[in-house]
Amino acid sequence: MQEAELLRDKLAGHPHIVAAHGVLQHAYGRHETTGIVLELAQNSLSSKLGQPLALHQRLRIAQECFSALHAAHVQGYAHLDIKPENILVWDQPQSSAFTTKVADWGFALPEGTLAFKRGTPGYTAPELLVAEQAPVKVDSRADVYSMGVMLLELAAHKRVWPAFHHDEVIISEAVFGESFVAATVARAEVHCEPQWLRPAQWCCHADVCMRPYPGQVLAYLQEHVMWAAHGQLAWRDDTPLLIAPQHLDMSVTVRAHEVLLL
Repeated sequence: MQEAELLRDKLAGHPHIVAAHGVLQHAYGRHETTGIVLELAQNSLSSKLGQPLALHQRLRIAQECFSALHAAHVQGYAHLDIKPENILVWDQPQSSAFTTKVADWGFALPEGTLAFKRGTPGYTAPELLVAEQAPVKVDSRADVYSMGVMLLELAAHKRVWPAFHHDEVIISEAVFGESFVAATVARAEVHCEPQWLRPAQWCCHADVCMRPYPGQVLAYLQEHVMWAAHGQLAWRDDTPLLIAPQHLDMSVTVRAHEVLLL
């Protein structure tokens, strides 16, 4: 029931969060089952991973997803199961463009509550991955880590890590300081704009305290991308993104429903 209440109350009306149209309840003797009626999507983002995506398509996906996660963070919730299968896709008629919405909020929890390991292997943040014996405080920056993995997959056009090897890599990064992004780029042969790897590296930091919040990544993407000549996209400058989150203005207001129109 928490997922239904979350979608119909705190997150209702956001253009990039799946809409809940109703709740169905049915009793079987002493047992009762609950189902949620959601808007029907054509596919999920996993269907797009096998095809090259242009920069403007990748940026639209990233901005729409971070917009949804920022809205959840403002309401005090973390999704905790971000992966391509949970990003629903609607293709736009007679166009290569499509719209995305974040779905499957069944793992979502209020920030600050204690939780054990949860999420999908291959996308789980390090702090949750090792929370098998002792719980950790829920933080929306776990979603940011999962989004960082997805940014790498959007550039690679494929899954970048089998779940088992991903878990090994992020644990070794946390212990030995190895770079998860560098290992991923080398292994998956990711070829993309260097600037695209900067937010991915920021999002995938092993230390949750050094990761940005969803709204900070959204603000960065909105600020550093511009239209260049002939309708092409370009990065506003080449300044490194790798600055500590504490150096950012945390009072900045991000318009959660505004996504740069690409």
